[in-house]
Amino acid sequence: MSSPAPNFEGKVAMITGGGSGIGRASAQAFSAAGAKVLVADLDPIAGEACVADLRSRGGIALFVRTDVTRAEDVDHAVNLAMQTWGRLDCAHNNVGGGVSHLDLLDDTEAQWLRTLDLNLVSIWRCMKAQLPPMITAGGGAIVNTAAAAAFKVVDAAPVAYSVAKAGVVHLTRIAGVRYAAQGVRINAVSPGLTETPGATGSLQEHEIRQAATALHAIPRAGQPRELADAVLWLCSDAASFITGVTLPVDGGMVAK
Repeated sequence: MSSPAPNFEGKVAMITGGGSGIGRASAQAFSAAGAKVLVADLDPIAGEACVADLRSRGGIALFVRTDVTRAEDVDHAVNLAMQTWGRLDCAHNNVGGGVSHLDLLDDTEAQWLRTLDLNLVSIWRCMKAQLPPMITAGGGAIVNTAAAAAFKVVDAAPVAYSVAKAGVVHLTRIAGVRYAAQGVRINAVSPGLTETPGATGSLQEHEIRQAATALHAIPRAGQPRELADAVLWLCSDAASFITGVTLPVDGGMVAK
């Protein structure tokens, strides 16, 4: 027997990095489930395109240009959701990427710190802004995006990126425990190789297939919607007894 589809009617979801890839799929999934969606992205063209797409399907959505390495931008995004819709029920903190692809000994301090800032400190900034309105309202759900490289050594993954994503896993665990009694559940998803512009945009189809077969037990790349489905489930009542968990959505990459 299949479970009922998650219903987010009357709820508000904030998606960082919502202009493309996993973030855009997450915005589409929340909107299709009835949520009002705040798309927060550094790229106004991508962000506005996502909002236009959601509205064309009957959704209610708003774009806000957001640099998650700036606390004032993150605070503004959360405040905009509160001012516009009066609540914030769910958040998917999805911004990240490899700033440097150098080896441990070749990386510069500036690149290392920038990578940590973008992938780890940004998650802290987002949760710091998102938690107070959720706590005041009596509950909410946050999902952070980690990575398979947080759990195992992946040769192709930059060192600083892998370390930052490992930090996301533990930050999620700590926050999930700390705020559970106040009604806020905090979890994460951990993608493997996923077909997004940032991960596979420069690769040919046969190269994606070859890389995915080497990395995953399921011999294909993941799709953004598969991550979005996991995010939606973790934010839904179906996952009401789950917090502090990082869910691999990686085709068996960590298990392999």
